[in-house]
Formats: sequence, structure tokens, C-alpha cells
Amino acid sequence: MAVSRRAFLGTSGAIGAGTLLAGLGAQSAAADPIAAIGNPVPRPAARNSLRMRTGQPGLQWVTYGYNLPNNANIPEDVWKKNLDWVIREFAPYGYDTICTDGWIESSQRVDKNGYIVSQNDEWTHDFPYWINYLAGHGMKLSIYYNPFWITESARQDRSIKVKGRPDIAVADLTADWDPFTKDKIYWVDPHRDGAKEYVQGYVEHFKAMGVPRLRVDFLAWFETGWDQNLGVVMREHGRESYEMLLDWIDEAAGKDMVVSLVMPNMANHGELERSRGDSFRINDDADKGGWGRLSGGRQDWRPYWTQWSNPFTGLTGWSDVNGPGLIGLDADFLIASSYASDDERRTTVGLFTIAGSPICISDTVDTIGDSAWVFTNPEVIALSKDGLAGKPLFNNNHGYNWDTGSRDTERWIGQLSDGSWIVGLFNRGDEPNTRAIDFAKDLGITDQVKVRDLWARKDLGTMTSYSADLPTHGSALLKITPTEGPVRYDSTVAGWSLGAVFDNETAGYSGRGYATNLDKTDATVSFAVTGGGTGGSRSIQLRYATATGRAADVWVTVTSGSRVAGTARYRLRLPGTGGAWKTARVQVDLVKGRNLVKVVGIGATAPVHLDYLTVEGGPSPKVAGR
Repeated sequence: MAVSRRAFLGTSGAIGAGTLLAGLGAQSAAADPIAAIGNPVPRPAARNSLRMRTGQPGLQWVTYGYNLPNNANIPEDVWKKNLDWVIREFAPYGYDTICTDGWIESSQRVDKNGYIVSQNDEWTHDFPYWINYLAGHGMKLSIYYNPFWITESARQDRSIKVKGRPDIAVADLTADWDPFTKDKIYWVDPHRDGAKEYVQGYVEHFKAMGVPRLRVDFLAWFETGWDQNLGVVMREHGRESYEMLLDWIDEAAGKDMVVSLVMPNMANHGELERSRGDSFRINDDADKGGWGRLSGGRQDWRPYWTQWSNPFTGLTGWSDVNGPGLIGLDADFLIASSYASDDERRTTVGLFTIAGSPICISDTVDTIGDSAWVFTNPEVIALSKDGLAGKPLFNNNHGYNWDTGSRDTERWIGQLSDGSWIVGLFNRGDEPNTRAIDFAKDLGITDQVKVRDLWARKDLGTMTSYSADLPTHGSALLKITPTEGPVRYDSTVAGWSLGAVFDNETAGYSGRGYATNLDKTDATVSFAVTGGGTGGSRSIQLRYATATGRAADVWVTVTSGSRVAGTARYRLRLPGTGGAWKTARVQVDLVKGRNLVKVVGIGATAPVHLDYLTVEGGPSPKVAGR
């Protein structure tokens, strides 16, 4: 069945979900905590990649703004015009990546192993030409393609052989009855001899060109053959085949290539995808943009693509799996010209930034008008460069899939690697509304702190709380800088993985939350911590509690800098506290700049909670209620 990208972007209601839900192992909407939808898998919590070390989601421009309204691949002259515009207008602010997008069926020119060599057969120049062109301007090319695909041109030429397997024709890796788009692209059958070599060779084909990021789309269609709007669209390949192909891509991409997963079903709260991709799409396509796409539409959860429809609910719903060293949340593209006001533009970029989503411009030089300013605020851009991955305020440990009151979509918080806080307040309503945050109650800070308005680029003075009357669809984005004590990193905005989760219900605890389950082997809480301008030996202090008087051990690991290097590991004994909050200290070595610090459970007989950690040698507040 031929299905166009245009058809896929339709918004008709879901069809025939019953069979699909059974196939995906759909979770019940029962009153289970987050742990019930965050089951650990027998793999690391995340890819061992450069993206995970730096946390940077990416500052990019994509061709989507031409592709969608024209329902066509971008012509080469239009491509060149836009590249030069991005280089001129956005590269000075740190935008460093140009992204191709779908509408790829017309790319049928392939090499001797069946791999495409250009974005479009009508283009004069191939990928290496444009990679070199961009490199000359300090930029990179991200390519949209699925290594599971085989072109019709490769199927028709039996002289095209699998890389490293001259005995196998690429044509023999697929079948007439398994098209992605009829007469243009077909799916690989992963169970055929040579399939692994073909798929991994495709990834290596792009890596050899110097491509830093591969965007792999239509994963749900491959796994289940089903679409939320169209029903059955093609053959179901099944979860075993899907897992096999994700593993092959992950392995071939290695430590230096970013793997962007698009349209994944994310069954069992993403148990496969979270450790095999650097980012995954968490909402419907951007389509034509506008407020309705950002905040409107379907508000409820589904156990298949797309779980949540808009970025506000998608970023909120997946916020328990993001954080330092963990998979990034991709809310799709940004179309500044599609919004009705500058307030909406600030809200969109502010939400994407605080949640750690890529800032991917899809306006073109001909459509952006006077809206480019929203992408060029250096203080907002600095948050993405630091790897900020914040969270909405959590009210309890329930899954957002069944309790939408468990998290506040309109109040977000996060910490930078220097320990300063970022606060985002949003008004999703159609009338002006007040939004507020109390620094003691919501951040655990009792001292007055310095507050800066990042959009206005203006200091607001020292405060203990903040309140703003926000216009319709308006927002505020603040930087909160503590002034006293050692630098404190709060577990409520850390990364939770492999069984570690948020909680705030332990009897006698009066703070706003903590990470728990560190009694489980390998349960991990991760923090992005700066080593300052020099690095060196630092004392890290954990504030923790155990449920009994028995001691528990944890590992404190440090992975330093942006390079994918070794990890130092320190064992720390946590004496039993009988439910009281106490501290334990360990000396570690940090490098200059960003370090990924993890607290990892070794195994204990009673629950272990982690409140926060402090690092000597920098500012931090007094702590409220702890």
C-alpha cells in the first residue's frame, strides 16, 4: 500500500486499536507509580555516545518548512539559498547543523552497495559535496534516512551487492509484498542472510561521509504496520525484528553518531528505544505549526505512536525518562512564522529549551518574516549549549499516562551544570493568567536568590518567590542564582533510570521530593556537574535516608567532559539512618567543564532515598524542609 507523507499527516481519528494494543503489551491505567511504566531492561540506561555526555540537544535548521507546504523534496537551488541564509543569520549564534527531512522517495541514485548518494536524483551535487560546503562554514549535515530501507533502483540491479557480502544481492533482502512506498522503497527483512551487513553498512556509509546525526523515521510502521490515523498501512514485522534493527543501528552508530528515533511506539515506556537512541519523538508532527499544534488537540495518552499529541503533554509525559546522561525528548520542528503573537513564539522556544528538545528551525528565508529574533537570544541559547533537560513540577509519583494531575505542564524547573536553576512559567489558557513559583516550596531554597529574566535579558533583583501576570499563551523564563553555600544539585531534576524514580510520600519527609529505589542494583540518579575553570579533586556530599538502621552501599561514578572516555568509580558506604536524613561524603576528581556524576545502587535490604548532592567550592542555598 502506498502511503504519502501528506496522508500520514492527516488528523482523522484512530482506527482499530484493539489488536494493536495487545501486540504492544499495553499498560493498564491502574494506579501504579512511575516505576510501573519505567521498567529497566538488561542494557545500560542510555547509549554511550557524545550526545549523552554533552547533553546538548542541538541547534539546527531543517528543510521541513519547504517540504510540507510543497509536498515535495527541496530543489537544490532553494536548498543553497537557505543554507547561505542560515550560515549568515544563525551560525553566529551557535546553530551548527543543517538537517534534511522526508520526501526521500525520489532518491534512487545508489552506489555499488545500494546506498543513496544524494538527497534527490535531480540534484547536481551529492552528499559529500554539501558536507564539504557546510564544513567550510563550520557547519554539519544531518541526514534523514532509514537504514531499514532498500530503493527500487537497488532491487532492479542485481549487480548491487551487500557490503562485505559479494555473494548476496541487495535485491534478495526484501520482497515485492513488503513495500514502504510502492515502487520506490521497500523494507529490509532482518531475518535474511546479509541483512545485518546491509543495515550496518548503511550507517557506516553516512558516518564515513562525516554525518554526525542520522534521523530514522517510521519506526512504528515497521514494528506494527499500523498508524493512528490510517489504520493498517503495511506488513507488521514484529517486535523481535524491530529490536534487532535498533540494535544494529545502535552498534554501527557507535559513540560519535547521534541516533534520532522518529515515530516509535515506545512500548513499555520505551524500554527498547531509551537505550538505543539519543533522542525520540514525543508528539505528533509539527505540521503547519501554530498554537493548536503546540498545546491543543488530543490531551490524553495512548499506548502507541503518538502517546501524546502535542509538545506540552508529550514533554510532560516523558519527563521521567529525560535528564543528564539520558535520552533526549524531541518535540519536532519550530515554525516561528506560524504563531499569532510574539508571546506564543517565546512560549514555544522557552518550552522546548527548558525540556531539552532540539531547537530546529523550519521556517525558510522566504517565510520567516520578522520572527528570526526568537531563535537568537544568546542567554536562551546558552541553556541548550549547557545541556539543560528540565522537568515539570511533579506533584506525586504517579504515571502521567493515567494521572494528568501528577505533573504541572505550566511550571517547569531544571538545573544547569553550575547548579543555577532555570524556571519556566507558561500560560496555556486563552485568557491572561497568573503563574507563580515559591523558591522555598518548589526549589527548596530558603535564602533570597538573584533572579534574571532571560527573554528581557534583565536582572530583576533578589527574591524568595516570583509571580507574573502572563498574557494569553504567554510565558516567563528565569535564571535563579543562589548566593550561599556549596553548589547543590537536586535529585528532583536529575536523570532517573534503571529503576530509580521520583517520590515525595515517605512519612515524615517535608521537602518537595527526592529520588528513590537506590536499594535496587544499578538504579541510577545522574547529574550534570561542573568542574569549574580548573577541575581537580572535589568533595561530593550526598544527603540521603535509609528506611532502616542497616547500611547500604552505592557507587558514585564520574564521566568527565565531552569526550567519550573512561569512567571513574568510587564506592560509598551509607550508614543506616532509620528514616532520618543524613549525609555521606566522597572525594572525586572532576575535569574542567561538564562532568556526568551518577549515584548507582549496589543493592540493599531496605529503601534508599537521595535528596540532593553538593559539590564543594561554589554557591548554593540553604535547604528548606530537609
